[in-house]
Amino acid sequence: MLEGQLSQLSSEVERLFDEARGRARRELADQLNQSVRRIRHARSLDELAATLLDAAVAFAAGAALFRIAGTVAKGEKILGVAAEAAAVFPSLEISLSAAPGLAGAVESRDPVIAVTTAAEVSAGLISLASHPADGRAYIYPLVVKDRVPVVLYCWGAVQGAALEMLAQMAAAVWDSLVAPEPLQLVTIAPAAVSAPGAMVTNRSEEHTSELQSLTNL
Repeated sequence: MLEGQLSQLSSEVERLFDEARGRARRELADQLNQSVRRIRHARSLDELAATLLDAAVAFAAGAALFRIAGTVAKGEKILGVAAEAAAVFPSLEISLSAAPGLAGAVESRDPVIAVTTAAEVSAGLISLASHPADGRAYIYPLVVKDRVPVVLYCWGAVQGAALEMLAQMAAAVWDSLVAPEPLQLVTIAPAAVSAPGAMVTNRSEEHTSELQSLTNL
C-alpha cells in the first residue's frame, strides 16, 4: 500500500517537473525571440548597445559592454551592480595586455570563459563587479568585418547559447548600421595642349631611343 502511494507520488512529481521544465523552455524561447526582435529593430549604435545589454541581463546575473579601442577595452555600460559601481564603469579602461580573458575574445573572435581573477580580467573589473575569486566570466566578442568593436561581458548563472546568439545578432545589426566609407573622388586635370611644331616625348619613346642606341653599338 505504502509502496504504491510512493510510486504514484513519484510519478506525479516527475510529471510536474516535466511540465515546469517545458514551461521554462517555452518562456526562455519566447524571451529570446523578443530580445532578438528588439536588437534587429535598433536604429543606431547607441540604441543597439543599450538593447543588447538589457537583453543580456535576462540570461545572466550581470552584464557589461566594453568598446575596444586599439589595445584598450573601455567601459560603456554595466548592469547587475550597485549604482555607485555603474556610475564609475564608463571611466574604466583596461589594457588588453593586462586582461588575457578579454584579449583572448578579441584576438580569437570566439567566446571565452575566464576565471574572475585580477590576472585574467583585471583588478578594476573584479572590484566593480564584486566577482568572487572562483567565479567565471563569459565574454562574447561582436565580430564586424573581421574586427571586434565591442565585447559583451557576462557573469553569474548564464544561458550561454542565448547570449552567444544575441551577440551574433547584434554584430550583424552593427554591421548594417555602420556607414560605408565615402568614395574618394579624384579630379584629373586636363592634359596640356602642345604648341604647333613642339616635340612631344613620353617614356616609351625615350625607352625606344635608348634601345636603338644600344643596338647601333
